[in-house]
Amino acid sequence: MTRTSDTDSNKTFSKSKIFFVLFLLYGALVLWFTVFSRPVGSHTPQLDLFWSYKKWLAGNWALGREILGNIGMFIPFGFLLTASIPFRKKTGVKVLLAGIAFSCAIEVLQFVLWRGLFEFDDILNNAVGAVLGYCLYMALQRWAPKKYAAASVSFLGILFVLSGAVAFLVHSDVSREAQPDFPRSVCFQLDNVKWDNGILRLSGFAFLYNESATHVAFVLRSTQTGKEIQPVVEYGLPRPDVSRYFRSTANDSKNVFSSAVTFWQTSSVAQDYAGTGFSASVRNADPEEEYEIIMKINPFVTLPAGVYVTGMDIHYAKQQDFIPPDVAGTDLEEIVNKGYLRVYRPDRACYVYQYKGSLYWIADKEFAFEEDGTTYIQYHLWTTQIDKLPQKRLKNKWYWDNIGGYFEKYEITGRINCGRYRVSKRKLPTEYAITSIVTGYYKNGKWIWMEFFRPVYEFGG
Repeated sequence: MTRTSDTDSNKTFSKSKIFFVLFLLYGALVLWFTVFSRPVGSHTPQLDLFWSYKKWLAGNWALGREILGNIGMFIPFGFLLTASIPFRKKTGVKVLLAGIAFSCAIEVLQFVLWRGLFEFDDILNNAVGAVLGYCLYMALQRWAPKKYAAASVSFLGILFVLSGAVAFLVHSDVSREAQPDFPRSVCFQLDNVKWDNGILRLSGFAFLYNESATHVAFVLRSTQTGKEIQPVVEYGLPRPDVSRYFRSTANDSKNVFSSAVTFWQTSSVAQDYAGTGFSASVRNADPEEEYEIIMKINPFVTLPAGVYVTGMDIHYAKQQDFIPPDVAGTDLEEIVNKGYLRVYRPDRACYVYQYKGSLYWIADKEFAFEEDGTTYIQYHLWTTQIDKLPQKRLKNKWYWDNIGGYFEKYEITGRINCGRYRVSKRKLPTEYAITSIVTGYYKNGKWIWMEFFRPVYEFGG
């Protein structure tokens, strides 16, 4: 009897070790999906518990599917963890606590690494999924015929991991059109560039939208060699013009980012951006070389500012690869030469230029226009001044503006000489401060592709 018992115990221990390996593998896949496969950019915590459920009940079915997905993702987590725990030590409380701990680790990593939205609802959903996984394992052990119970558990465990692996491979092979949305969190603008006795001098302003008078460190990175140069920067310079434009009030600050309240900010503190200017000097820079501005948010996060410097020229696309629109001899020359390039998508045969308070969507005739004249170009505008949005937006709790519309409706081709291009023009609102814009092609209620960018500000003085 003793030998048989020892043999059974060894088999159980061996199976536990196998399931523990499967559990670790699945946990690594979950970390990849939820953190490391995401683009750097999002940095907005959502601390309102049950906010996603409220929107789901209000008819947001896409958010409902996301909730169910977060629950479902942790069912294998709870199942595999339970299977890897020795029988006498199996408890639902342990699995629940493990699910909460792992989910908290994911959310903290997302926040620190700027790779997702920190939210309590995700922790809740993941915890529910882990408990359901525990219940599934215990139900199989209790209700499945004894001769099939072990086989069923093994089959489901392997199936869970294989499904995660397949999803990982598919996910890695698909090129996602969505771009990082860091312009919604960070503002960086270079206003002036000059050379003084071989020293490159820069000035501008930079800050995080959810913090007052903070600075954003940055370096210059050569686009040719990748070498980084650390400038000597003086932060905290007065920029009253920046503060006047972006300043939010105590009443709307808690709604700046979709009602999210940050860890370090209370709703009673109004945002003031008066001390966000900087002046930098760079030694050992080459006037003939192109440098990209790289923001250093924290020791773990670096972000491209979308700004390049060559000599005394400030531009917004890597010049090594940039092919400008062919507008010589057309009325678009002034827009292209004096305006600011904000979107460059050669893969989509289009450019977006900002000029005299308007955005010009310049599309090659190879662009995927709808034959029935319903090519919808979306523009979402974000702001620090929620209370100044149109009343219809506020009534529906849409804390951003929308100036999207059919390309054909706002097309100016035919009124001016646009050469080989078709051009659509949209005027930027002036009623509120614009922090960032997301634009792209929108069809049947879904983004086909999107691009985030900041406008270039000319309010100075």
